[in-house]
Amino acid sequence: LADRLVRFFDLPCKSYLYHVGIDIEEEVDLLPDREALSLSGLNKWQVQDQILRELIELGPEPAHLDRLKNRLLRAGLLPPGPATEEAWDTLANTACDILQRAANASVDPDSSVVHVHAMDWSPTSHLVRVSISEFKEHRSLRAYIEQCLLACQQNAPVQTTLVDSRKGPYRIPAIAPDEAQQQVRQWCALALIGHTVPLPFFPKSSAEWNKKQQLAACYETFYEGQPNRSPPEIDKPAVRMAFRQREPLTDPWPDGIDAALLAAANLPAGDSPFCSITDALYAFTDKLERVSAKKVKGAAS
Repeated sequence: LADRLVRFFDLPCKSYLYHVGIDIEEEVDLLPDREALSLSGLNKWQVQDQILRELIELGPEPAHLDRLKNRLLRAGLLPPGPATEEAWDTLANTACDILQRAANASVDPDSSVVHVHAMDWSPTSHLVRVSISEFKEHRSLRAYIEQCLLACQQNAPVQTTLVDSRKGPYRIPAIAPDEAQQQVRQWCALALIGHTVPLPFFPKSSAEWNKKQQLAACYETFYEGQPNRSPPEIDKPAVRMAFRQREPLTDPWPDGIDAALLAAANLPAGDSPFCSITDALYAFTDKLERVSAKKVKGAAS
């Protein structure tokens, strides 16, 4: 269920199209016809993520690092020539640093805590999520989905610690099983609605609404994108097809939606679904607690 909910909220309109029998492949640029001498930003993130995942699985021992480095070289994932050592040192050191932060953040003197990763379910009251980059709203939502489902599964309160490479650790406070069940019920209702009509929830534009509560900023992200970074979300093939005759940021709910599902999702029928869905999904961000380095160090000791 966690896997399905996470995939759905990655881009609900793509799930809608798949549900009605249309499989949309994302457009990708062809690789340049030359040998790259350095890693692009995306490739750097992907290699760092692979290193971190393997270190979590195997441990940061030198022998593991050497084998991993040789495997990445043979796979062509590291730049060739003199740039190899510099790139490897940067990527491996970053991954080891994040792993150490996660180990420190997972120490809690008040309970038995196990260092777990991503979708690894363990009988514990504490989940630790690790990321190479910053935990922004949409990625934090994934962790919150896991936290609520684990609270339901364990029938006990569960808290989550998020550790990233930029801002250090922060926590989603413990959630009780009854509150977690209400959250899961709402997500499932939204997913069922999203199989009936395209649900206007978009990772970047919705994050802008959550931060600024200004539709002008959402329009800029949705229709124009971010300079020198991501393209506008309207350019995604699934978004273009699902919303080609609608204005997804301001149009009301279309006719024919089951009123019982709207009630279960705790969403009013008259409001703009883009704003109300975003407010409902990101309400948990108000609960995030920054964990200071001093507090983490004290807990570790």
